[in-house]
Amino acid sequence: MFVAIDKATAVRMYDLVAEEWQTHLGELRERAWRLPELERVGLDEQIAFMEETDMAVVVSQSQSEIADMREAGLDIAPHRKRMLEENLDERFKDPDDPFRLVFVCAMWMTGFDVPSCSTIYLDRPMRNHSLMQTIARANRVFPDKENGLIVDYVGVFRHLEAALAIYAAARDGEQGVEIIRDKSALVDELEGELGELIEFAERWDVELDALARAEGFEFIALRDASVEALLVDDVTRRGYLERSDRVRRLFAAILPDPAATAHVRVVGVARNLAETIRSLDPAPDLSHISGVVQDLLDRSVGAEEYVIRAAADGADSDPLIDLNAIDFEALAARLAGKKRSSAQRLTGQLRARIEGAARRNPTRVDLVDRLRQLIDEYNAGSLNVDEMLRRLQSLSRELSEDEQRTVREGLSEPELAVFDLLTKPDPVLNEEQRDEVKAVARKLMAHIQDRLVLDWRRKAETREAARGLVKDILDELPGAYDPEVWERKAEIVFNHIFASFHDDGGSVYEAPAPRVAPVESATGGVGTLSEGIDVETVTATVVDRIRSDRAFAELVAEQLRGDKAFFAVPSKELIAKDETYEVEFKSTARWNLREARKDRRMEDAVVKTIAGFLNADGGTLCIGVGDDRRPIGLTHDLPLVKPASPDGLVNWLTTHLINALKHPAVMRTRTRIDQVADEQICRIDVAGSSVPVIARMSDGREVFWVRMNNSTRELPEIEVEEYVQDHW
Repeated sequence: MFVAIDKATAVRMYDLVAEEWQTHLGELRERAWRLPELERVGLDEQIAFMEETDMAVVVSQSQSEIADMREAGLDIAPHRKRMLEENLDERFKDPDDPFRLVFVCAMWMTGFDVPSCSTIYLDRPMRNHSLMQTIARANRVFPDKENGLIVDYVGVFRHLEAALAIYAAARDGEQGVEIIRDKSALVDELEGELGELIEFAERWDVELDALARAEGFEFIALRDASVEALLVDDVTRRGYLERSDRVRRLFAAILPDPAATAHVRVVGVARNLAETIRSLDPAPDLSHISGVVQDLLDRSVGAEEYVIRAAADGADSDPLIDLNAIDFEALAARLAGKKRSSAQRLTGQLRARIEGAARRNPTRVDLVDRLRQLIDEYNAGSLNVDEMLRRLQSLSRELSEDEQRTVREGLSEPELAVFDLLTKPDPVLNEEQRDEVKAVARKLMAHIQDRLVLDWRRKAETREAARGLVKDILDELPGAYDPEVWERKAEIVFNHIFASFHDDGGSVYEAPAPRVAPVESATGGVGTLSEGIDVETVTATVVDRIRSDRAFAELVAEQLRGDKAFFAVPSKELIAKDETYEVEFKSTARWNLREARKDRRMEDAVVKTIAGFLNADGGTLCIGVGDDRRPIGLTHDLPLVKPASPDGLVNWLTTHLINALKHPAVMRTRTRIDQVADEQICRIDVAGSSVPVIARMSDGREVFWVRMNNSTRELPEIEVEEYVQDHW
């Protein structure tokens, strides 16, 4: 924003800047034309930025302004036309709009908030509140903006101290606050802070100067070693991040002063180290915040009390290949170079997983306390990194075992939470009484949904109706619950339901618990296809590449299960052989070829096969392939989905599987369309599940499917528990 002394100056400055802008743009184009293509990427971006940048004059209107401007040799008519026809103020407030430079006189000085505005050029005498409000335009908080820049052409600086003095006046007996300092002092401060950061890093054998000189793979190796050194304990980690942040803020405040260029490389590597360290922590899930805020706002304008509800935990997608079962001892041997960063990542992700599990079942809160105690002991130096990794793994396994109790107890997760609240820590029950409590938990969760209408927690009548239902059903608890215990348990159960089931129909049970990601290896590298990769050194980067690079995924699969692994075999080769324990073919997903109609039995057959693979060791289902191994294509199914395309089929299939198997199970599948001969087929690769999976069929039945030889069979209910204990 350029603030001119009068309208004529604003128009003259616009004309001058527009002319110089085009001159400089021509110089940049000429320079880019002379450079090799690979060396002008940054220059091309600068040219593109200047080409799209729009500028305008915004001044107040007067009766004879056109004639007055004409006498001064200026034409304000095109500027006035834009001011009248375009919504320039809204455009300037939009950080994504190319309108980036405005020339004003008196307008937009007060009451005009543009947080993205970073620079103001002052060519007009100002003082007191007008000066304060004008420079405040550049001092608003905005993402990636560290400070504002004020360029003073007329000496308003001398009035700034007087304008600011009222805000920084010293109290009686106190020394006055220094309001304005010379920019050279800021440069000195940057050099001092940078020196402290370099000295701090050197205590842990991290040489920022050496990192600034390194390039390519040498830089990556030095950076990873430096990160590992700075994660020696939490105090060192926080100390480096705090010092690095101070350096970054000072560096940004000095820009675009040429004095900053002398430190650009060191500041850059310091920031890269800080970002790498922070990347080891899981990104916070804020998806639930909007609902919480809305709930709070609704209550703030109503007559009821303020209530902040518990929020649902977030979901994190699982990779195709489950690495949780990797032997810890073998894994630990491979973490020699990056144990600290691995412990940091595992700690953050396990915290998110445990806290989510505790929201779904409050009796797991002791796991949260144990993890916090473990982190405190590690930060205090009571545990070394090897013991920390071992205990994290042990805690993760304990949580997994507790989550699998749903199958052993024959309860859904909401039912298990109610059952645990009713039985832990008291009363002591025999087996018959425990079965009675299970029946009560099932009945309560089956009937409570009818009472959880929209906004049920906000209205006294619906809230009390739910409370009454809880007490009515809990009246069926066995005689081991005396009146005092019964009353206490009824209140605990209702409070849990109130916190877990939201006014909008959602609940904490809708999203799967986040899983602990694979531990990064000592090398941390992805590797090339020729080099191969060990499955126990898989990183998050590798998982991303598995999802996007089919050849690389097949390489990883080969090392996991050998070159005959079902998901390592190309589709053409896969369907050249008969169906096996790991491979099955379906002619269609929805269309009954024999009866020439859409048939839910076909849809159920797909669910059945995938559930069987999940409950076994994984496998591949090929849709569009006949029993004779001949590709027949997807022409029968495509007209039954919207849009009638392969993408539409994949979208329908994903939704269908989620409804039948739920999100966590479907996260273990990868669906793609392959071309075999002249036909398209739908290929679904399925990883074995780490927990039992129950399939809900179209008739409402819940079935436990397993893979037996080259077919999928329903496992009798009496044998499910034995199979689960043996398989998992």
